[in-house]
Amino acid sequence: MQIAAAALLIVGVQLWLIVGHGIWGRNYSLWVIAGAFIVAAIPPINSRIARALDRLRNPSATTRRIVAVVIALLATGYFVLTARQQGIDLVPRIHDESSYLIQTRMILAGRLWEPQHPQADFFETIHVIVKPVYASKYFPGAALLYAPGLAVGLPYWLLPALAAGAVVGLVYRIVAEMADGVAGLLAALMMIGCSSLRRVSVMYLATTPLMMLVLLALWAFLHWRRQRRPGWAAAVGFFMSWAAITRPLDAVCFAIPIALAVVWELWRLNFRVWFMTLGALFLAGVPMIAIQLVANIGITGNLAQTPWSLYTQHDDPFDGMAIGAINFSQKSESRLPQKVEFSEGFTKGAAIERRAPGRIARFFKDDLPADANVMLPHPLLLVLLPVGLLAARGRGRGVLLATIPLCLFAYALYTFSVPNYLVIATPVCALLVVLSIDALSMNWPRMRGFFTTFLSISITGVVCTQLPQLNRFVLDDMFRPADPKGIAQRLANLPHTPAVVLFRYAPGKDNPHIEPVYNTDVAWPDDAPVIRAHDLGPRRNIEIFRYYPERAFYSCDPRFSEPRFLGYGKYLVTGSSGL
Repeated sequence: MQIAAAALLIVGVQLWLIVGHGIWGRNYSLWVIAGAFIVAAIPPINSRIARALDRLRNPSATTRRIVAVVIALLATGYFVLTARQQGIDLVPRIHDESSYLIQTRMILAGRLWEPQHPQADFFETIHVIVKPVYASKYFPGAALLYAPGLAVGLPYWLLPALAAGAVVGLVYRIVAEMADGVAGLLAALMMIGCSSLRRVSVMYLATTPLMMLVLLALWAFLHWRRQRRPGWAAAVGFFMSWAAITRPLDAVCFAIPIALAVVWELWRLNFRVWFMTLGALFLAGVPMIAIQLVANIGITGNLAQTPWSLYTQHDDPFDGMAIGAINFSQKSESRLPQKVEFSEGFTKGAAIERRAPGRIARFFKDDLPADANVMLPHPLLLVLLPVGLLAARGRGRGVLLATIPLCLFAYALYTFSVPNYLVIATPVCALLVVLSIDALSMNWPRMRGFFTTFLSISITGVVCTQLPQLNRFVLDDMFRPADPKGIAQRLANLPHTPAVVLFRYAPGKDNPHIEPVYNTDVAWPDDAPVIRAHDLGPRRNIEIFRYYPERAFYSCDPRFSEPRFLGYGKYLVTGSSGL
């Protein structure tokens, strides 16, 4: 085994050189490692450090619960404070966030969709369905999780941060159970050190809810594995079905290993345990799946078609798994120029690139290095990933580790090679890195004190060198859309309200990734004090003037200039402002 461990360390170095491009970060990352080596090389010191760490390895169940909650709360605060420190505006910055917000408002109103608006064309926008109903295209799982927070008045940007904090706490709790308390603390630190997790922690997306739900399912599985109680099986089914209606592709990557592990554990047990376990799994998953089926029928009119599929079919035909042939002559059926440009320029371009010859070579050359940068807080940690596999057996570790090839494979086939999607694999990589300490210590027991001290200090040090507070070159989110906060402030101070603001879009000149026409504060556009709508030109605008005769109308150009007052709807129909 010593030969295997040495060989895997060499593989890890090659992985760092090829996938990590030999990047060691700032020079003080090397100083940290050199300092850790010197400290670990002195037997009296490393033995004392090893004994101190040993006292933390086996916390009681109560201690683990308390520590997990404390870590979750501290991580939440850290994510929000770091975003503010870096000057990241806590506003919806991409289309997905606005669509999820609208969906959450609908759920708070007790609905998954609204009827088609009489002026639907004026409210058509990216990632939102306006015909035959008004609804988000996304699966409802994230909005269901976020809805209670909005209901009690929490800021919407705090909700994904709370979910991200819960993810860090759960990683500690799970790794502490799979390995030990010290490994759990190191894994939690690695999660905080991942720039990708910090980035999505303040974005109103489904990513952090999905991660929280699959980790809860894994945590429930570990309890079921020990106790075989139907209640824990029900928890697995409930959390995994919720994950399935949050981000289905991601959920499948975690569901397959858990399902196989459950079958493996049941193989030698009697029929009664089989029946109770599978029955609990199935029944607990029914409520969430039923919600999705209701949404399918109400939004698409087809039990088997999801809203996401309906939107893709009509408005963005190139979004999906890059499997099989695709007709690139297809066009978006939408008449909204920014939606057409988004589909033709962004989605179609990504789909063409995905299907171009040499995709396997591109995966190893481009995608995998970008993915590694997302999954790990520091490229040097790639060295430890392979050797961690030697300690992968036992305590349910294999279930979590099996998700990493599935995640890589799934997103290698998806249209968009956005590496941030692989943030879901950060807990797996954290586990592998911390298991490397056990793997090396088991193979060279006489050097246990050295490996424990050296690797614990090195992992902590290199992760901390990637924190924005200690590295001014780290910026978690470089995407800064043009003045999204400024336009909201301008609309909040309009002299005439209630109002409708018509936004103009210049095809070929304006950016389709910047779209102001989302009424995210309400479930139904008419309920907004200031309604955002599209300027469809003089002939079509008469329709919306007639529909809102008592509202003041403003015009705003795509570059978010000061809104220009046009007049009241009932007077604009006749060609006057009414003033």
